[in-house]
Amino acid sequence: MHWLLDPILHHYADFKGRTPRKAYWLFILMYSVSLAAFAIILNLFIFTSSEISNLFLIFLLFLIFILAFMLPVIAIHVRRLHDIGFSGWWYLLNFIPYLGSLVIFVMMLLPSQEGGNKYGPHPYAPAVPLPPEPVPVPPPPSEPSLA
Repeated sequence: MHWLLDPILHHYADFKGRTPRKAYWLFILMYSVSLAAFAIILNLFIFTSSEISNLFLIFLLFLIFILAFMLPVIAIHVRRLHDIGFSGWWYLLNFIPYLGSLVIFVMMLLPSQEGGNKYGPHPYAPAVPLPPEPVPVPPPPSEPSLA
């Protein structure tokens, strides 16, 4: 459940930084399962309920769910594009029917760029330790003058 909640709670509309492949795909998997479960519940209510008000309420909840997740889904796509070294504007390829979505799908399968890129450090890179502070060396003792 962490993979679904983390992008929503901590990176809801965060288009900066990088998201590694594992985090991206686990979020998409959890989002898809949640969406499918919601759709199944909606269909069960459609076939079992005869009251229009119940159907409207469930459909409204489904619509709110879709709209609430729209921004995090776009944001995680953009951060994943940053992780492979592309600008987030490449996400607009999704608006080209069939071919654009296929290109984006293939791009999401690419491995992360090693090390840092212009969008930030690698998310799984170990933290670089700071160099130790120099130890002050005391000046040598001065010799007493004989004068």
